[in-house]
Amino acid sequence: MKPAIMQKASVHTLFFWGGLLICLLPLMVCDYIVTADGPCHLYNSKVLVRWLIDGQGAFFHPWLQLNQYIDPNWITNAIQIPLLKVLPVIWAEKLFFAIYLLGFAFGFQKVVDEVNPSSRFLAMIGMLFAWNYILMKGFTNNAWSVVLWFWILAYWMKSLKKPGYKVYGILTLLFILQYLSHPVGLVFSFLSVASIVFMFGLLPLKENGVVKTIRWYLLEAGKLLLCAAVPIYLFILFYLRREWKAEATSTTLKDIGRELLNLRALNTLTFDEEPFLLVTVGLILALAIYVVYGRIKSRRWNPFDGLLLLFCLSLWVVLHPPSSFTGGLEIGVRLGMFPFLCLMFWMATYTFHKRVQITVSAVALLIAGGLMALRLPIHQEASKYAEEIVTVQDSIRNQSSLLVLNYDWGGQDAEGKVIAERMWLFGHVDCYLGTYKDLAISDNYEANFWYFPLVEHWETNMYMQTDKDGINFDHRPPRADINSYKRRTGQQLDYVLLLSYRDEFASHPYTKEIFGQLDAEYQKTYTSALGRAILYKRIVY
Repeated sequence: MKPAIMQKASVHTLFFWGGLLICLLPLMVCDYIVTADGPCHLYNSKVLVRWLIDGQGAFFHPWLQLNQYIDPNWITNAIQIPLLKVLPVIWAEKLFFAIYLLGFAFGFQKVVDEVNPSSRFLAMIGMLFAWNYILMKGFTNNAWSVVLWFWILAYWMKSLKKPGYKVYGILTLLFILQYLSHPVGLVFSFLSVASIVFMFGLLPLKENGVVKTIRWYLLEAGKLLLCAAVPIYLFILFYLRREWKAEATSTTLKDIGRELLNLRALNTLTFDEEPFLLVTVGLILALAIYVVYGRIKSRRWNPFDGLLLLFCLSLWVVLHPPSSFTGGLEIGVRLGMFPFLCLMFWMATYTFHKRVQITVSAVALLIAGGLMALRLPIHQEASKYAEEIVTVQDSIRNQSSLLVLNYDWGGQDAEGKVIAERMWLFGHVDCYLGTYKDLAISDNYEANFWYFPLVEHWETNMYMQTDKDGINFDHRPPRADINSYKRRTGQQLDYVLLLSYRDEFASHPYTKEIFGQLDAEYQKTYTSALGRAILYKRIVY
């Protein structure tokens, strides 16, 4: 008996670590892990290091101020600040993503273990969700909220079986971290606890009686309120301070259904991923049918069948997505993973045959390998692009202001081919420059949102103060009133950086405006190896 158990554990361990190795490959072969918004978060974290730890924030004062409140969307900065303080930029970024990927993989496995340890092979499928659309968009706070949701779910289930001060202390900490990540994860954490507790108390209703069951429900509700008291209080204050209007969704039910079946939430870098994602959906649905049949045949309820209720709730939320009252965009995609994750957690209530476990694990490993084979070359090209942009830093003086005019958010490789066809990866790639030197960078979109740690001063906001007729450098092609910035703000634009500029843009009126201003007050000082970065310096500086 003992050798069989050891053999089963070794097979699972082999598959799990094989999948994890595939997950971590981009961190091993790329210098920069480029995501759409990621460089901007890293830049702001570096500014916070200089400001809060090094005491060198005076340079940033004309452009930035500290948020006086504790709001969601801070978890990324909270993790990156100590990493950037002790590690070089490249390694700090790698470690940030490594912690996320490990937290995702082991968090998913922890939930399955709490439900039914014999079904932990499902973690192989779960790992396919680690590299997802919201992560590659650079919505890293949202991505972290999913990881923290796993751990809250696991520890609450643990508390139902073995309550104790230690587990409730961990849950309290996790809820605080969840508040600091993103409201999506916080809301799903509450839904998860409610669903599990509801079924956990309902099953022994005959045995315990109505009164005892109600008392138990009230006790669990009290524990939840105590563990989440601080996040609930802070979230209420955060919601009352909100400064955005709800954005009603224009997506149809048919579109949402198609995105679910195509697993749009995992389609990150290329349309070629779609066949692998369709196989993933097929694999999950086939397993679900298998489990439903087996559970009906057994005619037995499981204490954790509340996860099935959670799946139904998550599916309803995705099919009827809320407006973005919590800030940010891509609400449908932010929610798209949850039904699949919830369904897999419920499937863990079933004990699978060993041959099924091995077959599914092998198929999941093949899917992971196929997806990474498609994605890894794109990660590498994106890293090369970032490396080229970073070479500009040697030509920029420390404590300078930098206006960035990005002509192509999609980016092209050396042969002129689009690097990532599924999303714009390079909207904020220039922000890497601000992790090496103290720079005030125009492309600091994060500071335009009041719930991040750093908030812009509108008087010097480069988005607002370089616009012309309501059009600014975020337009394609960019437009900017460069030479009147000092008159408007009292500050100078020391450098102008052109990214992905090509001759095809030369005839556009906005481009002619830009070069007319550059010719008047700036001189070209640097052109990168492939010409994807061209730097201009103000003549009198």
